[in-house]
Amino acid sequence: MTPRAPSVIALPAATRRAAGVLRTISGTSLPVLLVALLRASDPPLTPPVLARALFALALPLELCARLVLRAFAAECGIDAGVLRIECAPT
Repeated sequence: MTPRAPSVIALPAATRRAAGVLRTISGTSLPVLLVALLRASDPPLTPPVLARALFALALPLELCARLVLRAFAAECGIDAGVLRIECAPT
């Protein structure tokens, strides 16, 4: 049984930075929401409001970052000593 070639992502520098910024903002929005939840007292932060904030801040940015990474996904392998990189089927 031949081992499966690892999945790689071949990103241009600008795209890598964009995906990193999107993931950073998405990740930092979660602690911001936690602080807002702990500090909100009048009016209290209700679950529907918290859910809307989560869907507005964290999830779309993470989804965009994943779509960028998926757009540049590639498969690599070594055939007869030659590195082969092919675009992954979508």
